[in-house]
Amino acid sequence: MGRSLNLALERTETARQLMLQNAELQARILALEGFALLSRDSFLEHDPVSLVGCAQELIPSLLPEGISTYYELQDERWNLLSHQGIFQSPELLWILQLGVPRGGVLNLDRPLDTRMPFYQERFDVATTVVARKEFGAVGATAALPVFVAEQVQGVVVFGLYREHAWLALERAQATRALLEQRDVLDRQTASLSAANEELQAFSYSVSHDLHTPVRHMLGFLKLARGELAGQLNERSARYLDVVRQSAEQMNTLIDAMLDLSNTAQQTLRPRAVDLNQMMVQIQATLAPDLLSRNIRWEMTALPIVEGDWDALKQVLTQLTENAVKFTQTRDPAVIRVWAEDQGEAWKVSVQDNGLGFDPQYQDRLFNLFQRLHTAQEAKGTGVGLASVRRLILKHGGQVFAEGQVDQGATFGFTLPKSSSPRP
Repeated sequence: MGRSLNLALERTETARQLMLQNAELQARILALEGFALLSRDSFLEHDPVSLVGCAQELIPSLLPEGISTYYELQDERWNLLSHQGIFQSPELLWILQLGVPRGGVLNLDRPLDTRMPFYQERFDVATTVVARKEFGAVGATAALPVFVAEQVQGVVVFGLYREHAWLALERAQATRALLEQRDVLDRQTASLSAANEELQAFSYSVSHDLHTPVRHMLGFLKLARGELAGQLNERSARYLDVVRQSAEQMNTLIDAMLDLSNTAQQTLRPRAVDLNQMMVQIQATLAPDLLSRNIRWEMTALPIVEGDWDALKQVLTQLTENAVKFTQTRDPAVIRVWAEDQGEAWKVSVQDNGLGFDPQYQDRLFNLFQRLHTAQEAKGTGVGLASVRRLILKHGGQVFAEGQVDQGATFGFTLPKSSSPRP
């Protein structure tokens, strides 16, 4: 008996599932038939209101237990021109047929003003100033603007007697759009990455290829001076000196380009980095070249940060050397190094009382080969700060520069506390 009962229950459940599937299939068939008729009517019907009515007839097959109404605004009053479905409150239909003043129902005004659909997953009676009691049976609404010649001709409102997640479709569309944007961004990133690798390879190759002719130039120039020893007049000697200085400057630029290329390819190895210890090493390295200088260092306690030791040392060394270089005419030269806790990041600054710069050009300072001072004022290649920016960006931080002409400058960077450096 037990087995027979279980078998009977299984058959009953199977029959119920088949009935549900059949009902769902019938609903889909009716919906498809309705859309086919609507497609036909869109070619044959010329009256907009009648065409909207044809569309409204689809609603019972798609959204059972609901109503559909269509309004057009005339003389600042919403007139009900078409409706489908059963109104649980006859009074509500009667009130709507009398017309609703503009500003009386948010579901009608919002699509007109924004030209966008307006959804309420749970209808808020407070959004209407008319028939509040009669609207109480409505659970959810969707109001869609109807366009004719790119102008809002009217508003069609779908109402259900239960709450409904209208935005599921919109969320799906938004997700699909985001996925498409992500794919486009991925393709652009891959393209930029490939172009960047090609540019780095080109820079490295060109830099190596340029070294040889410049080295030959300097070598033959030295041989020429030796052969012509005692035969050069002052002007000729000066010309040869200009050639030698230009070749040496070219060598310096080539080395700087190689350094920049190596910086781009450098793999970061993040660990805890004590910036105080790092600055002690930098000052010790610079000390032999500063014996004839009067420099006053003003140091405050620096934090322990997360980053690549070699990369951050290169950054701090570059900023410190710049401060030393641009204070050559100062006695004493004052160089301050300090850090600020900004909550989610550390801000490290190196300040000097040197030549400074015009603040209107500060955005150019970290670009490749950009220099704001002549070679007579301060020697340089215009590559150092570009390397600083590249290394800090790989750490997830930002660089900055502040200054005034002849009033010193402040250069620095930020390092996030929580994020790890990029590979």
